[in-house]
Amino acid sequence: MLELAKQCKQLNVFTHMSTCYVNCDKEGYIEEKVYDIKEDSEQLIDGLLKMTPEEQDKNLKQILGKFPNTYTFTKSMGERTLKKKRPANMPVVLLRPSIVGGAHRDPYPGWTDTLSAAGGLGFVGAIGVMDLIQCDPKQILDIIPVDFVTHATIVSTAL
Repeated sequence: MLELAKQCKQLNVFTHMSTCYVNCDKEGYIEEKVYDIKEDSEQLIDGLLKMTPEEQDKNLKQILGKFPNTYTFTKSMGERTLKKKRPANMPVVLLRPSIVGGAHRDPYPGWTDTLSAAGGLGFVGAIGVMDLIQCDPKQILDIIPVDFVTHATIVSTAL
């Protein structure tokens, strides 16, 4: 997408959708920034692409390091590659929503386009298949309605 954006003569801003968990490998106070890492993100990804799927699976824990899963790892690599490769004169909006769930209002309450993750959880609750989730009430449920994310994307891109 960045390579396409570089070719756009009248591009005002490049918007990148990431995740609030992109820096979950850090401890303590975590700033809202793209952290540098020892390895070059492109070289790291190129090395992974040269591995067979079996080698990747075998070395997954080493590859991920402190990242809990491939989703947060790849989002982090994406941000770092964007930081490295974007032209200095290209404004970038970096959005980091948490877990995206069903709509609050638009197009209608509860709307979802997927039954995976939070969408599926909301759906089975809404139709009455599941009426109880065992959890720690002191913990935060990091689900944000999809229409909130969509609206934030439009507004931040338009500014």
